[in-house]
Amino acid sequence: MLSCAGADRLQTGMRGAFGKPQGTCTRVSIGQVLLSVRCKDSNSHHAQEALRRAKFKFPGRQKIIVSRKWGFTKFSRVEYMKYKAENKIVPDGVNAKVILKLHTCMHLPHVHARRHNILEWKKKTINVNSASTPNHLWVVAVFLSANLIYLP
Repeated sequence: MLSCAGADRLQTGMRGAFGKPQGTCTRVSIGQVLLSVRCKDSNSHHAQEALRRAKFKFPGRQKIIVSRKWGFTKFSRVEYMKYKAENKIVPDGVNAKVILKLHTCMHLPHVHARRHNILEWKKKTINVNSASTPNHLWVVAVFLSANLIYLP
């Protein structure tokens, strides 16, 4: 038994040799995206250099690819700018959604009846309870967004 400095490391024996995690790892496939970075075009060279330096920390061969898409969306840069100019795209976090034609399901009778009932209810609440109009309009807006029906 040693009692000098550093003696705690000398007699560990086989402790920690089997069955205990020493770090974290993951399985990756060939061609799988390891890391995505979104940045401005003016700062693209900084991100590419940072990823080039990070490549050396991973085993194997990695490629750095600059995407043709707009951010993390599924749209190309040209499509995104076209939709944005036409006000047909809505931001959704780091993604974006395309607004389809409004009232696309109005030919269905139950949808048309529901829209008519909502409009009638909206008129009644505005006329009867003019003092509490904002609360009722908020409820109508939540109800309509849950059913994906857009009112003019």
